[in-house]
Amino acid sequence: MDRKTVSIGVLLATLLVALPAFAQDRHQWTADRPDGHAPAGVKSDFLLPQGELYVGYRYSNEKFRGTLVGTEEVTADQVLDFFTAAPLTHDKSVGELDVRYGLAERFTMELLVPWTRNQMLNVTDLGFYQTSSETIGDVSLQGIVDLLEMDEFRLNVTFGGTAPTGKIGKKGITPFGVRGVLPFPMQGGSGTADILAGATFQVQNEVASIGAQINSVIRVYDNRQGYWPAPGQVSQVE
Repeated sequence: MDRKTVSIGVLLATLLVALPAFAQDRHQWTADRPDGHAPAGVKSDFLLPQGELYVGYRYSNEKFRGTLVGTEEVTADQVLDFFTAAPLTHDKSVGELDVRYGLAERFTMELLVPWTRNQMLNVTDLGFYQTSSETIGDVSLQGIVDLLEMDEFRLNVTFGGTAPTGKIGKKGITPFGVRGVLPFPMQGGSGTADILAGATFQVQNEVASIGAQINSVIRVYDNRQGYWPAPGQVSQVE
């Protein structure tokens, strides 16, 4: 499905949600409903009243199998034609502490502290080996600003940054049987102080709600290992 089709679908869904509100008295957006907040996997979607504190915790578990080159799946033997080791499985667990505080009626600060655990099974021409890592990720601090409050519509923008607290030099077993620096999918952070920016748009009526969020991460320099990609962006089949 191409981006144009997705965009048209989101627009139509937004209009379907909004139309009942235009056909009668204007609905006032409220967070005091189950659909007043985004699903658990969506961050930075709501603000707090001034002086209120919110503490949350998210946990996710991902399992990857196999290897992709672009969109094509390749076998371990094909990978070994070019590399010393080929990944067979990658299990990744991520926990994240989310702390928010309402500094003003239309401004909330959010602190995110991630933690990651990785386990990877690899194969070489000589046999199998398994490696693992566990580390705190890059801590982020950002502000959420209520930019628009108009009846059933809400628009929030976020802006902040990350601190390179996640390790990028974690060591473990290598294909040569000795301890060495693990590849970037096994590391905890990006190794750079990044800029974060995003926006969240929500529409709500008496019976339903819909929203969309866009986020960006701007890498401002290379880390000391000389790469830009963030950990976890591995080319594997899930």
